[in-house]
Formats: sequence, C-alpha cells, structure tokens
Amino acid sequence: MSLRRQLCIGLLSALAATMNAAPAAVATSQDKGKGVESTTTVIEMDALTVNIFRSSYGRGKVEVIMSLDVPNSSLRERALQSMPRLRAAYVQTLTRIVYDLPMRTPPNIGALSAALQRATDQVLGRPGAKVLLGSVVVN
Repeated sequence: MSLRRQLCIGLLSALAATMNAAPAAVATSQDKGKGVESTTTVIEMDALTVNIFRSSYGRGKVEVIMSLDVPNSSLRERALQSMPRLRAAYVQTLTRIVYDLPMRTPPNIGALSAALQRATDQVLGRPGAKVLLGSVVVN
C-alpha cells in the first residue's frame, strides 16, 4: 500500500472519529450567596491523536491535549457548534506538521501552536478564540 493511500486512510479514520466525538460543554457555576451566574470562557477538548508515518509503515503517534479560551459569548457558541469542524481542522494541521518529523525529534511547539491558532481562526471565521496547549506527547 502506498504512503499516500495510508495517509488518506489515516486521515479519514481520524476525521470519522472526530465526527462521532461529542462537543465539549462549557462549565457554568452559580454564586449561591449573591445569585450571580458566571460562565467560564474555556472550552475543554478531548485529546487529539495523529499517527506519524515514515516510508510505508506507521512509526508512532502524537497526542495533543488542548482547550480554547473564548471570552466572547457569541463566538463561544459558534465554537461549540463548530467543534467537529475544528477537530477535523486540527487533525489535518497536526498530520501536515508531523508528516515528515524526523525520528527522535520533537515537534516545534511554537509552530504547532501558531498553526492550530490559524486553523481555529479560519474555521470560526474571525479571531477571538485563543488556543491553549496543555501537552504534546510524541510516542
């Protein structure tokens, strides 16, 4: 099987998995003493996992744990509704970045963060959501 075919199969399976994932909920808390409701602006996301391919065989994976900080309530609602599209864009971005990652070389976290931020802004249609990276694990 060619590398291109394996990449397409891996990407399609990752996209299918993201479509089945439920969107993360925004936590709300209520101050019982004053009766004032405050909403957190952070949207927690499930871990993203991407296979690393080299030549014609899989050789590892990259797992990214991240969340989004969206202070604007209308943009936060749009982000929650666009969660499948966001996850698909993130998987595609990660696949592109780690495609030719040399063996035993960690990914450039700055470039990874900037690429995920660009993908977020593109899917949501405007800036305002900030990507917060929790961890990047290469196995």
